[in-house]
Amino acid sequence: MLGYAGTLKRIPETNDAPLLVGLEGLKIIYATEILRHTYKKMTVVQFNEISRMIREVFLPVMENFYHRKPYTNGNWGPIVTKAYMAAAILWDNEEMYNKAVDFYLHANDNGTIAHYISGDTGQIQESGRDQGHSMLGIGALATVCEIAWQQGDDLYSALDNRLMKGFEYVAKYNLGYNVPFAVWKDVTGKYSNWTEISNKGRGRYMPIFEMTYNHFVIRKGMQMPYTEQVLRQIRPEGYDRDQPAFGSLLFNEAGTKKNYVDLVNPFVDSHRSRWFFFSSACRPFGMVSLSPDTDTEHSWGSGYLYDSKQIRCFSHVHNWQMSGVAVMPTVGEFKGHLGMNAYQSAFTHDGEIAKPGYHKVKLTDYDITAELTSTMRVGFHCYTFPKSDASYILFDTGAFLAHGPTAYSEVWKVSDKEIAGWEMMERTGRRPKDTPVYFYAQLSKPMDKVVSWREGRIESNSNPERISGKNAGMAVRFKTEKDEKVMLKVAISYVSVEQARKNMLTELSGWDFEQVSSLLFPNGMIGLEG
Repeated sequence: MLGYAGTLKRIPETNDAPLLVGLEGLKIIYATEILRHTYKKMTVVQFNEISRMIREVFLPVMENFYHRKPYTNGNWGPIVTKAYMAAAILWDNEEMYNKAVDFYLHANDNGTIAHYISGDTGQIQESGRDQGHSMLGIGALATVCEIAWQQGDDLYSALDNRLMKGFEYVAKYNLGYNVPFAVWKDVTGKYSNWTEISNKGRGRYMPIFEMTYNHFVIRKGMQMPYTEQVLRQIRPEGYDRDQPAFGSLLFNEAGTKKNYVDLVNPFVDSHRSRWFFFSSACRPFGMVSLSPDTDTEHSWGSGYLYDSKQIRCFSHVHNWQMSGVAVMPTVGEFKGHLGMNAYQSAFTHDGEIAKPGYHKVKLTDYDITAELTSTMRVGFHCYTFPKSDASYILFDTGAFLAHGPTAYSEVWKVSDKEIAGWEMMERTGRRPKDTPVYFYAQLSKPMDKVVSWREGRIESNSNPERISGKNAGMAVRFKTEKDEKVMLKVAISYVSVEQARKNMLTELSGWDFEQVSSLLFPNGMIGLEG
């Protein structure tokens, strides 16, 4: 370090000088800070000599970058800023530190959090250029955030956690998924001609993910499912000359914490459970509590019972004195109007999976594999059908569920992919009033027709697309090929159908079942002390 300080006199004012200063200057500043606090033989004179080099050789280049008109792609800004911020901390210079923070948040440059990452999609300013520079840019932004975090300032959360959105966008595309892309109007006007996302460098990961994942997921209990998939492939993160690197070693606080969620076994006490005890495809404190139902006629000994032989439906509300919105996929002869005793299916525990947020089970009578997950207010189903000209999904809105019968229900077709309705749960001895639950459902596949029923009879009137009354229901019918997946989203509300629709638009506008089912649970939800 002293030899370098005694030799380096200037950095030529080339176009790439700020990039060089940011990338290499950070390492020198980091090393100086570490030596200052860990190497007892480092004298004040030696520290001052290295500081002089940083101040006289590196700092002017960074200051010049800050003051000139923006001219670069966005990765340059945070690369310069991370070195500038580190120098400010090295010298305890509050004015410099605040200047770096202000640049990150407010500068008129492609390299700010506002101008580098789209708040709508997470697209990166350089997504049309190549994946390497996109990773370089968000990695530099993350480094700025981590430096600030260690000083007690939270830049990670800026603009509604926009950095996390950018990381998820990059991770998702590089994993092989499709992502939205729009032509980007950048600050300089020079880099606005990329008309599609670049596949150059796709799947070649820089060691940038662990640090950001550690912050949002481990520290904050949020979800980054695509970043997690990347880390599963590349851990342990290695070295890169342009990043702090070795993230699995330096930025992984999870190793010091137990993952209590992995200890959860939903099947415990499912031999004679109560209606609201079994929890699989649901979220902590979620309005939707989706799971299979093997028994539906009692408060005790109902819901999912492991030793039962049939699944009667998949319903969305399993709460104390509350139930509702039973659905069931079937194929072949239509039996929806005959009730659950007729259309229920045998199932097998072979291949069955139940864990927090996910349930997979096979309905052997129909050769249908059902997968379930959810958000807080939306149940998400993925059914893998056999080849059939008569595949159905039943909405048994008039079904008897757990605590009592349904007093009245209404269900109607909204479009070829939408169903809506409401059910009135009949009062019980502990819930003294009839209680409505409203729902709005979307299908991933257009229906060919609907079948409606009431009081055990199929309706053949002039308007089968709307049905109401006691013991009523509706089914959608379509053709399926072998192993065709048909997805269903069901949002609920205790206010209105419109509010149920808004819940879906807010929480689950897309159809990425894998992403939703892989959402992590905050580890702090579960814990034991003492």
